[in-house]
Amino acid sequence: MANDLTKKPWFIDTASGTNITNDEVVIDRIVCVGDASAAGDAAIIQDGSGKTIARFRATGANFKGEERFYNTQRDIAASRFTGLKIPTLTSGLQLYIHLA
Repeated sequence: MANDLTKKPWFIDTASGTNITNDEVVIDRIVCVGDASAAGDAAIIQDGSGKTIARFRATGANFKGEERFYNTQRDIAASRFTGLKIPTLTSGLQLYIHLA
């Protein structure tokens, strides 16, 4: 499968050193799952300027982790990012990026 940003949530299964989007996005949450993951598998999500906004490290097979960004209107500034990139995504992990 390949990255799919055409529907929500965004599905990411391939790392890239370039931005997956340069647009401003408001993220509700990022879910990382790994049916075939092994302990130590990793995913790093950065904003367009290269600042890490989320990091996951699998603990073994059937790993599932979640990072929440947006809970109320008050939190919108902390969940707004310009550009997104996924420089590290170990094979076996997938990301689901839920936009607010």
